[in-house]
Amino acid sequence: MKNLGKISLIVLFLFSIFVGSFTVYSINKVQSYGTLINYLGIVRGATQRLVKLELQHQPHDELIAYIDDIIYDLKNTDGKYGLEKIPNADYQQQFSALTTLWHRVKSNIYAMRQPCQFTTAAAVQRSTF
Repeated sequence: MKNLGKISLIVLFLFSIFVGSFTVYSINKVQSYGTLINYLGIVRGATQRLVKLELQHQPHDELIAYIDDIIYDLKNTDGKYGLEKIPNADYQQQFSALTTLWHRVKSNIYAMRQPCQFTTAAAVQRSTF
């Protein structure tokens, strides 16, 4: 009977170590996903701020570089923010769409910064209206 009590205690102890380890692992995983979500929110907010500044003719190249760094780090594991790469196929597809949109926004910003050069036809059309 004493042996059964000792064995039960050992099994209970090992089970509690397993449950504790699994809990720590789960918390760590949730924390890394939370960090990822925060950085995606930073990209969204910084992009909105950048567009607002550019519409007010206030170029902000540092903000563009900051967003580029975060997007690079979200795509790769060797960036300066140390973010984990998520292997989920759905996430990768949506992130690819986000990257495409970011490059489109960035190219539109650079195009808007260029001084307008009207062709003769455009100048005639402008004076007509």
